[in-house]
Amino acid sequence: MASSFTPEMLAKLHSNTSHIRNMCILAHVDHGKTTLADSLLASNGIISTRMSGKLRYLDSREDEQTRGITMKSSAVTLLHKADGEPYVINVIDSPGHVDFSSEVSTAVRLSDGAVILVDVVEGVSAQTHAVLRQAWAENITPVLVINKIDRLILELKMTPAEAYEQLLRVLEQVNAVTATLFTTSVIERLDEQPDDMIEDEIVDQDDSGLYFEPERGNVIFASAIDGWGFTVHDFAAIVAARLGCGVGALQRCLWGDYYVAKEKTGMKVRKGAYGKGKAPLFVKFVLEPVWSMYQVVVEEMNREKMKKMTAALNIKVSARDWQSDPKVLLQSIMSRWLPLSACVLNVVAKKLPAPTDMTEERVKSLLFASKAAAKDVPKEVQPILDAMLKCAPLPQHDAGDGDGDNSGDTSAQTEPCVAFVSKMVAFERAMLPENQAPRASAEELRRRRAEVLARRQRVAALVGDSGAQGEEESMRLVQQVSEDATARGDAGQSGGGQEEEGEESSKWMFLAYTRVFAGTIRPGQKIHVLGPRYDPRRPDQHRTEVVVGSIYLLMGRSLLALNEAPAGTVVGIAGLEGHVLKTATLATTPACPRLRGLYEHTKPIVRVALETERISDMPALHRGMQMLNKADPCVEVFVQETGELVLVAAGEVHIERCLTDLRETFCPGISIKVSPPIVPFRETIVPPPTTDVTNEAIGAENARGERRCYLLPDDVDVDDDGIIVSVKTTTKRWTIKVRTRPLPASVTAILQDHPGLLRELSLAMSDRARELSRWVRETKKQGGGDEEETAAPGEQSDAEHEHATAHHVVDDDDGDGEGDGGDGEQADGGAKSGEIASAGETSGKESPDVKDDSIDVSDELVDHSTMTAEELYEQLKAAFEAEGREWAGVQDTIASFGPRHSGTNILTTSPGLPYPNVFGSKVGQNVSTWAKELLSHLNPLIVSFQLVTQTGPLCEEPMMGVCFDVVDIQVDESVPYSSRQFSGQVISAMQDACRQAFLVRDVRLMTAVYSCDLLVNSGSLGKVYGVINKRNGKVISEEMREGSDSFQIKAKLPVTHSFGFAEELRKRTSGLAVPQLVFSHWEVIDEDPFWVPTTEEEKAHFGEKGDAPNLARKYMDDTRKRKGLYVERKIVEFAEKQRTITRNK
Repeated sequence: MASSFTPEMLAKLHSNTSHIRNMCILAHVDHGKTTLADSLLASNGIISTRMSGKLRYLDSREDEQTRGITMKSSAVTLLHKADGEPYVINVIDSPGHVDFSSEVSTAVRLSDGAVILVDVVEGVSAQTHAVLRQAWAENITPVLVINKIDRLILELKMTPAEAYEQLLRVLEQVNAVTATLFTTSVIERLDEQPDDMIEDEIVDQDDSGLYFEPERGNVIFASAIDGWGFTVHDFAAIVAARLGCGVGALQRCLWGDYYVAKEKTGMKVRKGAYGKGKAPLFVKFVLEPVWSMYQVVVEEMNREKMKKMTAALNIKVSARDWQSDPKVLLQSIMSRWLPLSACVLNVVAKKLPAPTDMTEERVKSLLFASKAAAKDVPKEVQPILDAMLKCAPLPQHDAGDGDGDNSGDTSAQTEPCVAFVSKMVAFERAMLPENQAPRASAEELRRRRAEVLARRQRVAALVGDSGAQGEEESMRLVQQVSEDATARGDAGQSGGGQEEEGEESSKWMFLAYTRVFAGTIRPGQKIHVLGPRYDPRRPDQHRTEVVVGSIYLLMGRSLLALNEAPAGTVVGIAGLEGHVLKTATLATTPACPRLRGLYEHTKPIVRVALETERISDMPALHRGMQMLNKADPCVEVFVQETGELVLVAAGEVHIERCLTDLRETFCPGISIKVSPPIVPFRETIVPPPTTDVTNEAIGAENARGERRCYLLPDDVDVDDDGIIVSVKTTTKRWTIKVRTRPLPASVTAILQDHPGLLRELSLAMSDRARELSRWVRETKKQGGGDEEETAAPGEQSDAEHEHATAHHVVDDDDGDGEGDGGDGEQADGGAKSGEIASAGETSGKESPDVKDDSIDVSDELVDHSTMTAEELYEQLKAAFEAEGREWAGVQDTIASFGPRHSGTNILTTSPGLPYPNVFGSKVGQNVSTWAKELLSHLNPLIVSFQLVTQTGPLCEEPMMGVCFDVVDIQVDESVPYSSRQFSGQVISAMQDACRQAFLVRDVRLMTAVYSCDLLVNSGSLGKVYGVINKRNGKVISEEMREGSDSFQIKAKLPVTHSFGFAEELRKRTSGLAVPQLVFSHWEVIDEDPFWVPTTEEEKAHFGEKGDAPNLARKYMDDTRKRKGLYVERKIVEFAEKQRTITRNK
């Protein structure tokens, strides 16, 4: 089909933006997305109609064909005529498996509408909820396809009336999800309104156009495998002629509680079919004809009836189809009677919005992080907002051709150009149109055919002549024909471009999968690439200027070169490799804000370590993993401190796909060894228990005794309560006192929901700490004197700053980023030190190889909250105050969040210490010598906190939900002091203090937990329970689906026991149960890894040695052993002579 398109033809079609439709196909796994896509492709002649549903054309990967599931979203452009008008429809097929939800997010962002499929038998499943939520979050318009209606006929043997009841139930389920989403959004809006306006706001809410209603034409009833589908409007014209009523009236009555009544004046449509026991119109005039066709063709196989029915319906069936299998014959008849592709494309053209119909609400949600910011649009952003709403392409002279000075001069453009890159797609260079043999047009083929026929006739005439001259002439002509064919083949193989020489990676290139929201992008045009952390207030950071390369139209398995990409189109752009890691915003002006990141449904949680058989292949593996990280939106790669190359993915299937990509695409010919799956843990502390292991109350007469923690030094300096730990620096000048407390669950939940905001606050605090350190050094150099009290930079009087307010976050964020010892060298194109630079955001440089840290994509995918720092401060304040006096005011003492400046642990300082907090509190007007010394080493304290929370003392796993309080810092003035040399001592002492303060408390490990959702019939229910219980899972709910014998099971399953779960479940249930595993939460393992029996009851129950299995200790020791850490194990204890071996006779 790509050959039928030409750049000139597409340019003409793209010029009419109102006739462009961008849509994605969304559904649960195995609900028929790719089968539907095959039908749409067949309508444009890309594949044969007979192969529709069998070829799975958009599943271009071998593992997709083998598994029968889609793993990568694929795009294709189709042409369709509706009401005589041509439409360009960009179709994106997306995966349904939960492991590939990130691919769904990329598809939804590029689209203006969605076709959502639901299996009529299974109903609304787990992923159906997810895709409806994603479509709602992106403000795109959905239409519903109730698929697999053939199962009601052939599998469940339902009557038309029973099938109608099932259709009603499925439609009600889908609309219930939509109603929940609408209610949630209304409540969120009401929370922002004053109390006196809430009642008016509720009255003003209108949800009339949100639901799926067949009478409105946004519901399609279909069987994609049999190639048929229809809407109520399609049957209305046929039934109206039969009943003698208006088509418009029948469109409103064909679905619902309406029936036909025979009266003296004729046939009348009345309401109340259920009350009077009548068959509804939909059953009588829609479902019964379909059921009759299936019965005659598949069950009765009555050829005479078939021919009568096809003649009545004016359907022409070929002689070949009449001799085919009944199923093939049925598909041939139904696809001609009710063609699915025509029905779906008509609904897409009429019901889904054009790019020009994008709502202001959606545009503002893309441009602004919060609704509060969207209320007052800055004057610099207003032209960008207007251009995105207008969605009009730019004339040729406005976009610049890239050859003159005007190409990079954004002031010469009348309107801005804005686009969003949703992901980077890897393509083999040989697939590029310029590197392939040119395909001859129809006219060229006809001309060549005429030439060959003429030559053959001349050869035949000459061969018939006698004499040597005629024979020589004939041989010459034959040789000329052969040489011409060879010349054309050689020219086609050259393809106008030569394959580049170099390494294996040069065979691959990356195209930016892009949606143009405003303006026009042309090859050679200069454009700004705005990173995920770009801020227009700092235009020199996270921004690069590039020249656009070639532009291609994605046609499934092929590409088509374009001359331009106007507004409203979805294209692939070359030339952005090295400037975009996963997502980015493209704009012609630096005043454009970066567009909002993608919605994240799943988080990468499963990891494996990789290495090569030969050490010389490791650089190639590094490059391959770097390319994989670009190509997959949900992959993370990093090198651990132990040197392990780690790959992190969303689940088992995702891991397998990534390994396949490495072995076959990015690292071919390299033998890769893969470790068993590595399960991450979290380290935390819990409040002291009130009962022992035997559930006996712990009191004064029943003390807990001592814990045997071999990780804790014997000479720990702890206070009388065993809580506050004191550690001295090497020179004994400082004594740092630290205690730990478990954070309240409400506070941990707040921190977990806003990692991006925490990162911004914590990094600003780190910058400020370095600035204070530099200021202290400069005042000493200027001879300020040790006893003189001076004001810190930018500080005001205490009266002007009683406590923190969130709008002061960036007060001191304009420093140059230098730190102690010159460690503040700027990276990432001007980013401040302390920020973890994403690999794709370096200033015009190629993304670096896999670094000794995780390639940070959290800002792109994780944090989608609209909360401001001020709102976060108020929420934390309310949460702390709700926990009692012990936690009151803690929000005013927070100095950092960790690990990686965005975790759920906090570092607080005593109010008596002169430290500011992350919300912008000031140091004070007068700063003493003692305060200066403490301020100069605030950054080492923060660095120590980040290190400790990233690698906890139990097994070097990140911490979660721990509060580290710096209770006091005592300074011994008699010890000599050197600022630069002392920073390392502070880091070492602070780390020791935090680790020891953590270990003296009741420590616990936390394990990741999956949410498991599956549908199974009653016969396999017991087997499913057996598999779940075997793997320490817990069933949460079990609901029977109405109208079937299927049960919807929701369970929780530890990630540590999830490997092989899906495979075992399929084997035990004969493939009837397919689980959907989504990361849910972290759960505390309620066992102390250092527990030993101490009370009398515990010793009586578990014995003196307490050698009962300890799951937490097992996990901790296994993780420490894998990382090469010390593990305390007793190999032999109380060894005795073995007496069980019989003597040799």
